[in-house]
Amino acid sequence: MKALLEQVYGKMKTDYDVDVRTTRDVLGIISDSEKSKVYIEELSQGLSGDRKEGFMSLAENTRIQLLETANNSFSFTAYDTLAMPILRDFYPRLIAPELVTVKPINVPDVRMYFLKGKFKKNTDATYGTNFPSTGTDISQGPSVGISVTATSSRNANPGARTDILAAAGLTTTQSHIEKNFKITGVTDSTSNYTSVTISPDDYGYFSSAVTLDGGTDYISGHIDWDTGYLTWSSQSGEAVSVTYSAICSLEENQINPKLQLTMEPIRLVAELRQIQTEWTLPYEQDMKSLFDLSIQAETVKMIGEQIALDIDREIINELINYNSSTNPTTHTDTFDKNPDATFTGTRKDWYESILPKCSNLGAQVYNTSLMGAANVIAANPLDAAIFESLNTFEYTGTGVDGGDVGYKSATVQGKRWKIVVSSIVPSGTLLFLYKSPDLQRSVYVYAPYIPALLTPYPYAAVPTATVMTRYAKQIIRPSGIATMTVVDTA
Repeated sequence: MKALLEQVYGKMKTDYDVDVRTTRDVLGIISDSEKSKVYIEELSQGLSGDRKEGFMSLAENTRIQLLETANNSFSFTAYDTLAMPILRDFYPRLIAPELVTVKPINVPDVRMYFLKGKFKKNTDATYGTNFPSTGTDISQGPSVGISVTATSSRNANPGARTDILAAAGLTTTQSHIEKNFKITGVTDSTSNYTSVTISPDDYGYFSSAVTLDGGTDYISGHIDWDTGYLTWSSQSGEAVSVTYSAICSLEENQINPKLQLTMEPIRLVAELRQIQTEWTLPYEQDMKSLFDLSIQAETVKMIGEQIALDIDREIINELINYNSSTNPTTHTDTFDKNPDATFTGTRKDWYESILPKCSNLGAQVYNTSLMGAANVIAANPLDAAIFESLNTFEYTGTGVDGGDVGYKSATVQGKRWKIVVSSIVPSGTLLFLYKSPDLQRSVYVYAPYIPALLTPYPYAAVPTATVMTRYAKQIIRPSGIATMTVVDTA
């Protein structure tokens, strides 16, 4: 972190001849949109993806907050110059962005809307099937139920006809006849039935010779695709009825399955966390002289790190509790580190048996949430040792990347799961989560408002500084959570 800050200081000094350690120059930077953009971009080095996007958004929130404070109180202190470095040190330490959806907010009380869809088939009275539906065939619609096989008498009178749509309980404003209509059989005057296959042309006309018990007859007619009217006649009069097969199409919107979209509001209200520190001016001077340590910077770093740990602990415990109180027992499982008495392999071989259990829990999340299988696992280092012994385990980050007391990230079984390792996770519990890149499919939302700001009192014999953070959080879909209890019966 120190090397990054020195690089940022050098960049701003070279490009804009400003010193980001002085109150005058920092106030000038945050007041200038171009300079502040460069300053924030430089501070974001080393971050990528969602981490960088979240930091950039929160840094802009912090800049606006600092400007409002300076404009309202006409003061900008040395503490305020540390706001951006605090954020850069604080935010990457959080493991919450690895587990849940992060959506920064710019007001303390906000309603976030999540798009939800419900389906209604033509036989349904209401929109009662939620998206996505795995138990009900939605897009097929009612076509299977409107397949008509019936008979039609010969049209002895010129105006006589058979109304196929009416026979199916439909009207011309609701449907019409598919062009796979065909005559499947002919019955003669003595009630003898003969199977045939007679298909109309594109315009609905048909004609064909048929062999009946009384001899050969010739039938012809027309099917009106739009109105569903069937007319036909027999040349010799031997054929008295025909059997036909027809399917009524669903192209008319009145009988098509329908999707209803609604926006479901979730209220997010910012909560407050803060820690205060005090020191004496002589102590500050001694630390600077003897150890080249800035008391302000060091205490702020400790407080910021502790607040990050507290937020992570709060979120992880909530996720575990939501699973136990809301989800069915299929979202829980147990793994014993001690092999079964009948197992003949090594302890390492036994640990491989945790993977089928992980797959099953991930599938349970998919089956219940209907969004996706669990793709993130949060583990205490003691429990992560199980995964570390697997052949497919691979660390993708280090303690430095995640924070000295933060986390390590890893993957297992061909990157099927991302493993987030942290001492914050309770020992003996593996937390499984489905994390979607789509906000609309969030399981849990962490919404930082003011990430970390200093609120100092005026200088005195005993300087005081308080680090404050405000954030909101909300569970959206508990079905995206599962847990595994790790025991050792030995």
